[in-house]
Amino acid sequence: MYDPLAHPQLSPNQPYPESFWAFNTGKRLHFPQLEATVQTEVVIIGAGFTGLSAAIALREKGVETALVEANSVGWGCAGRNAGFALPGSGRLGFSALKSAYGKNAAIGIISEYYQAVDNLKHFIDSNNLQVDLVQGGYLKIASKAKDINLFEQQLNDLPSTYASKLSLLSAQEVDTHFIETHQQFGGLYNSSSFGINPLKMALAMAELARENGAHVFQNSPVLSYEKAQNASHGKRYVVTTTKGKIYCDHIILATNAYTPNKSLPVFYRAQFPVLSSVLVTHPLRDEQLKFVKQAGLMCMDTRALKYYYRLLPGNRILFGGRGAVWGYNHDSPLIKRKLINALKSSFPNLDDARIDYFWSGWVSVSQDEIPHIGSLPSDPNIHFAMGYCGSGVAFTHTAGKRLAQLVTSKNDVPELPIYNTFPKDFPFAPFRRLGLWGYYQWQSLMDWVS
Repeated sequence: MYDPLAHPQLSPNQPYPESFWAFNTGKRLHFPQLEATVQTEVVIIGAGFTGLSAAIALREKGVETALVEANSVGWGCAGRNAGFALPGSGRLGFSALKSAYGKNAAIGIISEYYQAVDNLKHFIDSNNLQVDLVQGGYLKIASKAKDINLFEQQLNDLPSTYASKLSLLSAQEVDTHFIETHQQFGGLYNSSSFGINPLKMALAMAELARENGAHVFQNSPVLSYEKAQNASHGKRYVVTTTKGKIYCDHIILATNAYTPNKSLPVFYRAQFPVLSSVLVTHPLRDEQLKFVKQAGLMCMDTRALKYYYRLLPGNRILFGGRGAVWGYNHDSPLIKRKLINALKSSFPNLDDARIDYFWSGWVSVSQDEIPHIGSLPSDPNIHFAMGYCGSGVAFTHTAGKRLAQLVTSKNDVPELPIYNTFPKDFPFAPFRRLGLWGYYQWQSLMDWVS
Protein backbone atom coordinates (compact mmCIF):
# COMPACT_ATOMS: atom_id res chain seq x y z
CA MET A 1 0.00 0.00 0.00
CA TYR A 2 1.19 3.52 -0.77
CA ASP A 3 2.63 5.15 2.37
CA PRO A 4 3.18 8.92 2.07
CA LEU A 5 5.95 8.88 4.70
CA ALA A 6 7.77 5.93 3.14
CA HIS A 7 7.25 6.35 -0.62
CA PRO A 8 8.64 9.47 -2.33
CA GLN A 9 6.17 9.33 -5.24
CA LEU A 10 2.73 8.05 -6.14
CA SER A 11 2.50 5.48 -8.92
CA PRO A 12 -0.35 5.72 -11.47
CA ASN A 13 -2.85 3.05 -12.55
CA GLN A 14 -3.38 1.67 -9.05
CA PRO A 15 -6.84 0.12 -8.63
CA TYR A 16 -9.40 1.23 -6.09
CA PRO A 17 -9.21 -0.68 -2.80
CA GLU A 18 -11.51 -3.69 -2.51
CA SER A 19 -14.04 -1.66 -0.56
CA PHE A 20 -17.80 -1.81 -0.28
CA TRP A 21 -17.94 1.51 -2.13
CA ALA A 22 -15.84 0.32 -5.05
CA PHE A 23 -18.03 -2.75 -5.53
CA ASN A 24 -21.30 -0.82 -5.20
CA THR A 25 -20.73 2.28 -7.28
CA GLY A 26 -21.75 1.19 -10.76
CA LYS A 27 -20.31 2.83 -13.86
CA ARG A 28 -16.89 4.44 -13.75
CA LEU A 29 -16.05 7.64 -15.55
CA HIS A 30 -13.18 7.86 -18.01
CA PHE A 31 -10.81 10.78 -17.75
CA PRO A 32 -7.68 11.01 -19.90
CA GLN A 33 -4.08 10.91 -18.79
CA LEU A 34 -2.19 14.17 -19.29
CA GLU A 35 0.12 13.55 -22.26
CA ALA A 36 0.74 17.04 -23.59
CA THR A 37 1.76 20.57 -22.62
CA VAL A 38 -1.24 22.75 -21.79
CA GLN A 39 -1.99 26.12 -20.21
CA THR A 40 -4.65 27.13 -17.71
CA GLU A 41 -5.23 29.64 -14.92
CA VAL A 42 -5.37 27.18 -12.01
CA VAL A 43 -3.99 23.67 -11.54
CA ILE A 44 -5.53 21.60 -8.75
CA ILE A 45 -3.46 18.63 -7.58
CA GLY A 46 -5.65 15.89 -6.14
CA ALA A 47 -9.15 14.79 -7.24
CA GLY A 48 -10.65 14.19 -3.82
CA PHE A 49 -13.54 16.12 -2.27
CA THR A 50 -11.49 19.28 -1.69
CA GLY A 51 -9.98 19.47 -5.15
CA LEU A 52 -13.27 18.65 -6.87
CA SER A 53 -15.16 21.24 -4.83
CA ALA A 54 -12.53 23.85 -5.67
CA ALA A 55 -12.73 22.97 -9.38
CA ILE A 56 -16.51 23.33 -9.44
CA ALA A 57 -16.40 26.63 -7.55
CA LEU A 58 -13.69 28.04 -9.84
CA ARG A 59 -15.60 27.09 -12.97
CA GLU A 60 -18.71 28.80 -11.56
CA LYS A 61 -16.57 31.96 -11.47
CA GLY A 62 -15.37 31.39 -15.04
CA VAL A 63 -11.78 30.52 -14.07
CA GLU A 64 -9.87 28.14 -16.36
CA THR A 65 -9.13 25.05 -14.28
CA ALA A 66 -7.26 21.78 -14.72
CA LEU A 67 -7.38 19.03 -12.11
CA VAL A 68 -4.71 16.30 -12.03
CA GLU A 69 -5.03 13.05 -10.08
CA ALA A 70 -2.28 10.47 -9.61
CA ASN A 71 -4.72 7.57 -10.00
CA SER A 72 -8.51 7.55 -10.42
CA VAL A 73 -10.93 10.17 -9.10
CA GLY A 74 -11.61 9.47 -5.43
CA TRP A 75 -8.76 6.93 -5.18
CA GLY A 76 -7.48 8.47 -1.93
CA CYS A 77 -9.41 9.20 1.23
CA ALA A 78 -12.44 10.54 -0.67
CA GLY A 79 -13.29 7.03 -1.83
CA ARG A 80 -12.17 5.15 1.30
CA ASN A 81 -13.86 6.92 4.21
CA ALA A 82 -17.07 5.87 5.97
CA GLY A 83 -19.26 8.56 4.40
CA PHE A 84 -20.18 10.42 7.62
CA ALA A 85 -21.26 14.01 6.82
CA LEU A 86 -20.89 15.67 10.24
CA PRO A 87 -20.71 19.25 11.52
CA GLY A 88 -17.04 19.29 12.37
CA SER A 89 -13.48 18.75 11.27
CA GLY A 90 -10.22 18.38 13.09
CA ARG A 91 -10.44 17.06 16.64
CA LEU A 92 -11.29 20.11 18.76
CA GLY A 93 -14.79 20.80 20.02
CA PHE A 94 -16.18 24.25 20.81
CA SER A 95 -14.78 24.43 24.36
CA ALA A 96 -11.27 23.48 23.22
CA LEU A 97 -11.45 25.94 20.32
CA LYS A 98 -12.58 28.72 22.67
CA SER A 99 -9.76 27.96 25.08
CA ALA A 100 -7.17 27.98 22.28
CA TYR A 101 -8.40 30.86 20.09
CA GLY A 102 -11.03 32.84 22.00
CA LYS A 103 -14.83 32.85 21.95
CA ASN A 104 -15.38 34.81 18.74
CA ALA A 105 -12.98 32.65 16.72
CA ALA A 106 -14.52 29.48 18.16
CA ILE A 107 -18.02 30.62 17.17
CA GLY A 108 -16.75 31.42 13.68
CA ILE A 109 -15.18 27.98 13.27
CA ILE A 110 -18.22 26.14 14.60
CA SER A 111 -20.41 28.19 12.26
CA GLU A 112 -18.28 27.06 9.31
CA TYR A 113 -18.60 23.44 10.43
CA TYR A 114 -22.38 23.49 10.83
CA GLN A 115 -22.97 25.42 7.63
CA ALA A 116 -20.76 22.91 5.80
CA VAL A 117 -23.30 20.12 6.44
CA ASP A 118 -26.21 22.23 5.22
CA ASN A 119 -24.26 23.46 2.19
CA LEU A 120 -23.24 19.94 1.19
CA LYS A 121 -26.83 18.70 1.50
CA HIS A 122 -28.03 21.62 -0.65
CA PHE A 123 -25.31 20.93 -3.21
CA ILE A 124 -26.32 17.26 -3.48
CA ASP A 125 -30.03 18.05 -3.73
CA SER A 126 -29.75 20.96 -6.16
CA ASN A 127 -27.57 18.93 -8.54
CA ASN A 128 -29.62 15.74 -8.07
CA LEU A 129 -26.49 13.74 -7.27
CA GLN A 130 -27.13 10.01 -6.79
CA VAL A 131 -24.88 9.30 -3.81
CA ASP A 132 -27.04 6.94 -1.68
CA LEU A 133 -27.77 9.71 0.82
CA VAL A 134 -29.34 8.48 4.07
CA GLN A 135 -30.62 10.99 6.65
CA GLY A 136 -30.11 8.86 9.75
CA GLY A 137 -28.44 11.33 12.09
CA TYR A 138 -25.24 11.01 14.09
CA LEU A 139 -24.99 9.68 17.63
CA LYS A 140 -21.90 10.16 19.78
CA ILE A 141 -21.99 7.40 22.38
CA ALA A 142 -20.59 7.85 25.89
CA SER A 143 -18.22 4.95 26.53
CA LYS A 144 -17.67 6.03 30.14
CA ALA A 145 -20.05 7.44 32.76
CA LYS A 146 -18.06 10.68 33.03
CA ASP A 147 -18.53 11.34 29.31
CA ILE A 148 -22.20 12.22 29.86
CA ASN A 149 -21.11 15.07 32.13
CA LEU A 150 -18.74 16.21 29.39
CA PHE A 151 -21.59 16.12 26.85
CA GLU A 152 -23.70 18.25 29.18
CA GLN A 153 -20.87 20.74 29.64
CA GLN A 154 -20.42 20.94 25.88
CA LEU A 155 -24.11 21.69 25.39
CA ASN A 156 -24.05 24.38 28.07
CA ASP A 157 -20.96 25.97 26.55
CA LEU A 158 -22.07 25.81 22.91
CA PRO A 159 -23.98 28.85 21.55
CA SER A 160 -27.73 28.18 21.59
CA THR A 161 -27.94 28.33 17.78
CA TYR A 162 -25.91 25.12 17.60
CA ALA A 163 -26.81 23.55 20.95
CA SER A 164 -30.46 23.49 19.80
CA LYS A 165 -29.48 21.08 17.03
CA LEU A 166 -28.28 18.48 19.57
CA SER A 167 -30.12 16.17 21.97
CA LEU A 168 -28.63 14.74 25.17
CA LEU A 169 -29.78 11.15 25.66
CA SER A 170 -29.78 8.81 28.62
CA ALA A 171 -28.50 5.26 28.32
CA GLN A 172 -32.10 4.02 28.28
CA GLU A 173 -33.06 6.44 25.51
CA VAL A 174 -30.11 5.29 23.42
CA ASP A 175 -31.09 1.63 23.87
CA THR A 176 -34.79 2.22 23.28
CA HIS A 177 -34.78 4.61 20.33
CA PHE A 178 -31.39 4.38 18.63
CA ILE A 179 -29.10 1.41 19.15
CA GLU A 180 -28.39 -1.28 21.72
CA THR A 181 -24.66 -1.57 22.19
CA HIS A 182 -22.49 -3.05 24.89
CA GLN A 183 -21.71 -0.81 27.88
CA GLN A 184 -22.84 2.68 26.99
CA PHE A 185 -23.84 5.52 29.30
CA GLY A 186 -25.91 7.73 27.02
CA GLY A 187 -25.24 9.84 23.96
CA LEU A 188 -25.40 13.13 22.09
CA TYR A 189 -27.52 13.08 18.93
CA ASN A 190 -27.47 15.36 15.88
CA SER A 191 -30.36 14.76 13.49
CA SER A 192 -28.97 16.94 10.66
CA SER A 193 -26.02 14.65 9.89
CA PHE A 194 -26.31 12.20 7.02
CA GLY A 195 -24.45 9.37 5.32
CA ILE A 196 -23.37 8.97 1.69
CA ASN A 197 -21.47 6.61 -0.57
CA PRO A 198 -18.28 8.71 -0.74
CA LEU A 199 -16.95 7.19 -3.96
CA LYS A 200 -20.23 7.91 -5.74
CA MET A 201 -19.94 11.43 -4.37
CA ALA A 202 -16.43 11.92 -5.76
CA LEU A 203 -17.38 10.56 -9.18
CA ALA A 204 -20.54 12.67 -9.33
CA MET A 205 -18.53 15.78 -8.47
CA ALA A 206 -15.94 14.95 -11.12
CA GLU A 207 -18.64 14.59 -13.77
CA LEU A 208 -20.14 17.91 -12.71
CA ALA A 209 -16.71 19.59 -12.82
CA ARG A 210 -16.15 18.27 -16.34
CA GLU A 211 -19.62 19.37 -17.47
CA ASN A 212 -18.83 22.85 -16.14
CA GLY A 213 -15.65 23.01 -18.24
CA ALA A 214 -12.89 21.84 -15.91
CA HIS A 215 -10.18 19.63 -17.44
CA VAL A 216 -9.78 16.46 -15.37
CA PHE A 217 -6.75 14.21 -15.84
CA GLN A 218 -6.35 10.78 -14.21
CA ASN A 219 -3.27 8.59 -13.76
CA SER A 220 -1.10 11.69 -13.94
CA PRO A 221 1.10 11.87 -10.83
CA VAL A 222 2.75 15.23 -10.29
CA LEU A 223 6.53 14.94 -10.28
CA SER A 224 7.23 18.59 -9.46
CA TYR A 225 5.98 22.14 -9.55
CA GLU A 226 8.24 25.16 -9.92
CA LYS A 227 8.50 28.70 -11.20
CA ALA A 228 8.21 28.74 -14.99
CA GLN A 229 11.41 29.62 -16.84
CA ASN A 230 9.86 29.90 -20.30
CA ALA A 231 8.48 33.43 -20.48
CA SER A 232 6.73 32.73 -23.79
CA HIS A 233 4.00 30.88 -21.92
CA GLY A 234 3.22 33.95 -19.82
CA LYS A 235 2.52 31.83 -16.74
CA ARG A 236 4.06 31.80 -13.27
CA TYR A 237 4.45 28.05 -12.75
CA VAL A 238 4.95 24.78 -14.55
CA VAL A 239 3.50 21.58 -13.09
CA THR A 240 5.19 18.45 -14.45
CA THR A 241 3.48 15.06 -14.49
CA THR A 242 4.78 11.70 -15.71
CA LYS A 243 3.84 12.46 -19.32
CA GLY A 244 2.88 16.12 -19.53
CA LYS A 245 3.22 19.69 -18.32
CA ILE A 246 0.74 22.38 -17.32
CA TYR A 247 1.61 26.08 -17.22
CA CYS A 248 -0.55 28.06 -14.80
CA ASP A 249 -0.87 31.15 -12.57
CA HIS A 250 -2.15 29.43 -9.41
CA ILE A 251 -1.64 25.99 -7.86
CA ILE A 252 -3.95 24.31 -5.34
CA LEU A 253 -2.47 21.46 -3.30
CA ALA A 254 -5.42 19.24 -2.38
CA THR A 255 -3.64 15.95 -1.68
CA ASN A 256 -4.11 16.00 2.13
CA ALA A 257 -2.91 12.70 3.70
CA TYR A 258 -1.82 11.33 0.30
CA THR A 259 0.78 14.08 -0.24
CA PRO A 260 4.00 12.49 -1.60
CA ASN A 261 7.05 13.70 0.29
CA LYS A 262 9.27 14.17 -2.78
CA SER A 263 7.16 16.00 -5.37
CA LEU A 264 5.20 18.00 -2.73
CA PRO A 265 7.59 18.20 0.23
CA VAL A 266 6.10 21.35 1.76
CA PHE A 267 3.83 19.34 4.08
CA TYR A 268 6.22 16.55 5.01
CA ARG A 269 6.69 17.74 8.61
CA ALA A 270 3.36 19.57 8.94
CA GLN A 271 0.92 16.69 8.66
CA PHE A 272 0.73 13.16 9.97
CA PRO A 273 -0.85 10.49 7.72
CA VAL A 274 -2.62 7.96 9.98
CA LEU A 275 -4.36 4.79 8.81
CA SER A 276 -8.01 4.12 9.52
CA SER A 277 -9.47 0.69 8.67
CA VAL A 278 -13.03 -0.24 7.80
CA LEU A 279 -14.97 -3.46 7.44
CA VAL A 280 -18.47 -4.13 6.16
CA THR A 281 -20.55 -7.17 7.03
CA HIS A 282 -22.59 -9.48 4.85
CA PRO A 283 -26.28 -8.42 4.71
CA LEU A 284 -27.70 -9.20 8.14
CA ARG A 285 -30.86 -11.09 9.00
CA ASP A 286 -33.77 -9.17 10.48
CA GLU A 287 -33.28 -10.76 13.91
CA GLN A 288 -29.62 -9.71 13.86
CA LEU A 289 -30.60 -6.10 13.20
CA LYS A 290 -33.03 -5.70 16.08
CA PHE A 291 -30.37 -3.80 18.02
CA VAL A 292 -30.53 -0.92 15.49
CA LYS A 293 -33.65 1.18 16.11
CA GLN A 294 -32.90 4.14 13.82
CA ALA A 295 -32.57 3.61 10.06
CA GLY A 296 -29.31 4.92 8.60
CA LEU A 297 -27.90 5.78 12.03
CA MET A 298 -24.20 6.75 12.26
CA CYS A 299 -22.35 6.35 15.55
CA MET A 300 -18.97 6.98 17.14
CA ASP A 301 -17.87 6.25 20.69
CA THR A 302 -15.77 8.42 23.01
CA ARG A 303 -12.82 6.11 23.55
CA ALA A 304 -9.38 7.51 22.82
CA LEU A 305 -9.07 4.84 20.11
CA LYS A 306 -12.52 5.41 18.72
CA TYR A 307 -14.77 3.05 16.80
CA TYR A 308 -17.33 4.35 14.33
CA TYR A 309 -20.18 2.50 12.64
CA ARG A 310 -23.32 2.95 10.59
CA LEU A 311 -26.16 0.94 9.15
CA LEU A 312 -25.79 0.85 5.38
CA PRO A 313 -28.57 0.38 2.83
CA GLY A 314 -28.99 -3.36 2.30
CA ASN A 315 -28.81 -4.24 6.02
CA ARG A 316 -25.05 -4.22 6.33
CA ILE A 317 -23.06 -2.78 9.22
CA LEU A 318 -20.00 -0.67 8.45
CA PHE A 319 -17.53 -0.67 11.35
CA GLY A 320 -14.25 1.23 11.47
CA GLY A 321 -11.39 2.20 13.75
CA ARG A 322 -7.67 2.69 13.90
CA GLY A 323 -5.59 0.82 11.34
CA ALA A 324 -1.98 -0.29 11.22
CA VAL A 325 0.87 2.06 12.12
CA TRP A 326 2.84 1.47 8.91
CA GLY A 327 1.41 1.25 5.40
CA TYR A 328 3.06 -2.06 4.53
CA ASN A 329 1.00 -3.64 7.33
CA HIS A 330 -2.36 -2.20 6.24
CA ASP A 331 -3.98 -5.56 5.44
CA SER A 332 -2.51 -7.46 8.37
CA PRO A 333 -4.78 -10.29 9.56
CA LEU A 334 -4.11 -9.09 13.11
CA ILE A 335 -5.48 -5.60 12.36
CA LYS A 336 -8.54 -7.10 10.71
CA ARG A 337 -9.07 -9.52 13.61
CA LYS A 338 -8.88 -6.68 16.16
CA LEU A 339 -11.56 -4.77 14.28
CA ILE A 340 -13.79 -7.85 14.00
CA ASN A 341 -13.37 -8.53 17.72
CA ALA A 342 -14.31 -4.93 18.51
CA LEU A 343 -17.44 -5.25 16.33
CA LYS A 344 -18.53 -8.43 18.05
CA SER A 345 -17.69 -7.10 21.51
CA SER A 346 -19.88 -4.07 20.83
CA PHE A 347 -22.69 -6.17 19.35
CA PRO A 348 -22.57 -9.76 20.68
CA ASN A 349 -25.51 -10.80 18.50
CA LEU A 350 -23.23 -10.36 15.46
CA ASP A 351 -20.91 -13.14 16.62
CA ASP A 352 -21.61 -15.18 13.49
CA ALA A 353 -21.71 -12.21 11.08
CA ARG A 354 -19.67 -12.69 7.92
CA ILE A 355 -17.27 -9.93 6.84
CA ASP A 356 -17.45 -9.17 3.12
CA TYR A 357 -15.16 -6.12 2.83
CA PHE A 358 -12.07 -4.79 4.59
CA TRP A 359 -9.94 -1.82 3.51
CA SER A 360 -7.83 1.04 4.83
CA GLY A 361 -7.13 4.68 4.02
CA TRP A 362 -4.91 7.51 5.20
CA VAL A 363 -6.31 10.50 7.09
CA SER A 364 -4.31 13.68 7.72
CA VAL A 365 -3.76 14.84 11.30
CA SER A 366 -2.39 18.32 11.99
CA GLN A 367 -0.22 19.15 14.96
CA ASP A 368 -2.81 21.56 16.43
CA GLU A 369 -5.72 19.26 15.51
CA ILE A 370 -7.60 21.71 13.29
CA PRO A 371 -7.83 21.83 9.47
CA HIS A 372 -5.78 24.41 7.60
CA ILE A 373 -6.80 26.13 4.37
CA GLY A 374 -4.67 28.95 3.01
CA SER A 375 -1.82 30.13 0.82
CA LEU A 376 1.83 29.29 1.35
CA PRO A 377 3.63 31.97 3.39
CA SER A 378 6.43 31.86 0.82
CA ASP A 379 4.12 32.18 -2.20
CA PRO A 380 0.59 33.65 -2.12
CA ASN A 381 -0.32 32.02 -5.45
CA ILE A 382 0.10 28.46 -4.15
CA HIS A 383 -2.82 27.38 -2.01
CA PHE A 384 -3.46 24.33 0.15
CA ALA A 385 -5.96 22.46 2.32
CA MET A 386 -5.10 19.71 4.79
CA GLY A 387 -5.53 18.30 8.30
CA TYR A 388 -9.18 17.23 8.44
CA CYS A 389 -8.26 14.55 11.02
CA GLY A 390 -10.60 11.96 9.54
CA SER A 391 -13.78 14.08 9.60
CA GLY A 392 -13.76 15.99 6.36
CA VAL A 393 -16.69 14.66 4.32
CA ALA A 394 -18.80 17.79 4.83
CA PHE A 395 -16.11 20.37 5.53
CA THR A 396 -14.03 19.52 2.44
CA HIS A 397 -16.85 20.94 0.32
CA THR A 398 -16.54 24.26 2.15
CA ALA A 399 -12.73 24.05 2.06
CA GLY A 400 -12.82 23.77 -1.74
CA LYS A 401 -14.99 26.87 -2.00
CA ARG A 402 -12.65 28.78 0.29
CA LEU A 403 -9.70 27.76 -1.88
CA ALA A 404 -11.50 29.13 -4.93
CA GLN A 405 -11.99 32.40 -3.04
CA LEU A 406 -8.27 32.54 -2.25
CA VAL A 407 -7.66 32.46 -5.99
CA THR A 408 -10.31 35.02 -6.96
CA SER A 409 -10.97 37.21 -3.93
CA LYS A 410 -9.01 36.65 -0.72
CA ASN A 411 -11.19 39.17 1.14
CA ASP A 412 -14.13 36.74 1.07
CA VAL A 413 -12.34 34.24 3.33
CA PRO A 414 -13.15 34.73 7.05
CA GLU A 415 -10.34 35.64 9.42
CA LEU A 416 -10.31 32.42 11.44
CA PRO A 417 -7.49 30.17 12.70
CA ILE A 418 -8.46 27.46 10.20
CA TYR A 419 -7.89 29.89 7.32
CA ASN A 420 -4.65 31.49 6.17
CA THR A 421 -2.47 29.89 8.85
CA PHE A 422 0.17 27.40 7.81
CA PRO A 423 0.18 24.27 10.01
CA LYS A 424 2.96 23.88 12.55
CA ASP A 425 5.60 21.20 12.07
CA PHE A 426 5.41 18.09 14.21
CA PRO A 427 8.27 17.96 16.71
CA PHE A 428 10.65 15.06 16.10
CA ALA A 429 8.84 14.52 12.78
CA PRO A 430 10.96 11.53 11.62
CA PHE A 431 9.78 9.60 14.70
CA ARG A 432 6.03 10.21 14.26
CA ARG A 433 5.22 6.59 13.52
CA LEU A 434 7.18 5.32 16.51
CA GLY A 435 5.33 7.79 18.71
CA LEU A 436 2.01 6.67 17.25
CA TRP A 437 2.82 3.05 18.05
CA GLY A 438 3.54 3.99 21.66
CA TYR A 439 0.35 6.04 21.87
CA TYR A 440 -1.74 3.13 20.58
CA GLN A 441 -0.23 0.78 23.16
CA TRP A 442 -0.87 3.20 26.01
CA GLN A 443 -4.44 4.04 25.02
CA SER A 444 -5.30 0.38 24.48
CA LEU A 445 -4.18 -0.25 28.06
CA MET A 446 -6.15 2.75 29.38
CA ASP A 447 -9.34 1.68 27.58
CA TRP A 448 -8.93 -1.83 28.95
CA VAL A 449 -8.29 -0.62 32.53
CA SER A 450 -11.29 1.72 32.50
